[in-house]
Amino acid sequence: MKHVFFYISLIALCCHTIYAQVHLDSIQQLDEVIVSNKLLSTFSTGQKTLRLKDSILQQNPANLTDLLNFNTSIHFNQNGYGMVASPAFRGTTAQQTAVVWNGINISSQLNGQADFNTLLNPTMQQIKIQPGGGSVIYGTSAIGGSIHLESKLKFNNKSKHFFQTRYGSFNSLDSRYQFQKATEKWSFNFGLQHNSSDNDFPIHNDNRKNINGKFNNNSLGLDIAYKLNEKHQFKFFYWLFLGDRNLSVIRPSDIKSAYKNEDLRSLLEWEFQDEKWRSTLKMGYFNEAFTFIQNINRANESTSNLAETFLTQYNLQLEKDNWVFSALIDANLANASGDDLLEDRRNTAAFALLAKRKINQKWIVEGSLRQEISNLYDSTVLYTLGSDFRFSEHYLMKLNTSKNFRIPTFNDLFWGRSGNANLKPETAYQVEWGHHLSWKNIQFSATGFYNYIDNMIRWIPNENAVWQPVNTDQVRTYGAEIETSFSQKWNQHQLQWKANYAYTVSENRATGFQLRYVPFHKATTSLAYHFKKFTADTQFIYVGEVFTRSNNQANAVVQGYALQHLGLRYQLLSHSPKIDVGVRVFNLWNKEFQGIENRPMPGRYYQIQFNLIL
Repeated sequence: MKHVFFYISLIALCCHTIYAQVHLDSIQQLDEVIVSNKLLSTFSTGQKTLRLKDSILQQNPANLTDLLNFNTSIHFNQNGYGMVASPAFRGTTAQQTAVVWNGINISSQLNGQADFNTLLNPTMQQIKIQPGGGSVIYGTSAIGGSIHLESKLKFNNKSKHFFQTRYGSFNSLDSRYQFQKATEKWSFNFGLQHNSSDNDFPIHNDNRKNINGKFNNNSLGLDIAYKLNEKHQFKFFYWLFLGDRNLSVIRPSDIKSAYKNEDLRSLLEWEFQDEKWRSTLKMGYFNEAFTFIQNINRANESTSNLAETFLTQYNLQLEKDNWVFSALIDANLANASGDDLLEDRRNTAAFALLAKRKINQKWIVEGSLRQEISNLYDSTVLYTLGSDFRFSEHYLMKLNTSKNFRIPTFNDLFWGRSGNANLKPETAYQVEWGHHLSWKNIQFSATGFYNYIDNMIRWIPNENAVWQPVNTDQVRTYGAEIETSFSQKWNQHQLQWKANYAYTVSENRATGFQLRYVPFHKATTSLAYHFKKFTADTQFIYVGEVFTRSNNQANAVVQGYALQHLGLRYQLLSHSPKIDVGVRVFNLWNKEFQGIENRPMPGRYYQIQFNLIL
């Protein structure tokens, strides 16, 4: 039924004349908007937060993997282009990174992570990245950091149709339609997105193409807000993703498999706000289902699993004098069923208290506590302490420390005969110290971090040679992140430059070895030049070598690589409708590289782009 609804909507929309807009300027002036994650902006003292606006989202490829890989210090491990992509955030794992959608943690209940090649959301207009711990607010997984996907709802008596399509090498197609309509009382945001590719790129130094890599992804998004009066607002968010992809093989003789998944997320919100109080009630239902086909020639021989989550979150906040107080209550009921799970229930509840005080014009401090209760495990009290101190107009210092955690997933607890119901949550203690400088058109920040993780959950063979999850390693990660940007505008010219560098050590305390697939070095930079209706930009990324074995064998590494992309765009019409066309070259120098051992990535490939707005 979900498939029928999706394709009927897509056909209906294609029958209309659609217009879109491109934003040539990545520094975009936006109307005042209502967002659904005010806790992030209120309680993030001592931590840096990076914001990627909708103009940047429109200029980059459809999948979040490429967008975040080239614009942040987060490292991604990819099992081939379009395949499973997982982040290593400050040297942690994918399970230790929280993905937050409009204020709610949506990391998988089955495996504890999010595949960033399947996070296709056509109504998403802003991404925020917060390195470091965030478990007091966002719960499990927020150890390395959190990635926030946000919708923006406007009450501005305007309407907009946005259409974007990209077509490129390997028969790759990415199309997105978004319609926004707003009055003084209502705000409506609807979107459809399609992303597909034959993904049959040539393999370097091999007389063949990538085999069994075809994928086809579709997504639907719907956001609605109603303003009852100046104090009460109701919001509804809906996100449906349908994914169908084959899984690339290493050798032509390998058995060809496939993976299908359906993810449905819905969220209802009621917000009350006056001069001092803000009350927010959220109720949600999430459904994640997948089918794994071991052999595509025997599609009837498959494995399927399903997880359903019912959640309620209530936040009461008081602002008085120079204080902000907040009480947060979470209840989460998760059920799972399928071919590989022996049991199917995990219930959690949590209560958090947060406080923030502006001591004077220069100094802000913050503290918070969280206690979680579960039917399956015991959790200790979590905390966060943060401070911002502005020494001058140009220099801000941030300091933050926190205790965070990650709970065992359904797979960890109940996977066939291998699950371990006695697992403890992972706990982590982190501290970061940041320095932020700004002067005219120059921004610079440097942040040092340290993270100690205890009871890390790892799957290892037991005495019967059966792989099973156990609490084993103690891991520490530490390093530094540097970010800088510069912009200059003169006459009809504009120049923008951004760069970041991350040095990361992530080591097993018992052995001293670096964890697998965590690079010591990563650097990115981008440069954009605008003149009248013409825009040229280039992106560069360097990722150092990674070890593929836990004992850091020198001959078992994935070599480091450096890539460059180049893009050209031209605005054909600057009034309604606005029309923009462009071309992009990926991996400009046709470099051979891999993200995961024996998983080659494409060489040079191309993409043309067309955008309209009305």
